Amino acid sequence: MKRWSCLLGLLLSSLLLGCGGPGGGGAADLVISGSTSVSPFTEHLAELYQMQHPTERVDVQSLGSTAGIRSAIDGTSELGMSSRELDEEELPNSNNC
Repeated sequence: MKRWSCLLGLLLSSLLLGCGGPGGGGAADLVISGSTSVSPFTEHLAELYQMQHPTERVDVQSLGSTAGIRSAIDGTSELGMSSRELDEEELPNSNNC
């Protein structure tokens, strides 16, 4: 578990640095949305990360895999969680991205 929290911490740190750094204005610094089966694990890791980085806010939205993929493609969220493989039209080399 410690390995996963370290990996997520590194990922979240990288994304937050790319998104403008520390928050505090009320809006989430990082939005992760998608799979309802993946979100409990992601929420736990986000809580651990925020305990170590109290100025950062991670918003985990449990919307379903399809919604998570779509929100990542359209930029509504920085990360999309999916518990299924991507469909052909959802792949990064398709016309959607």
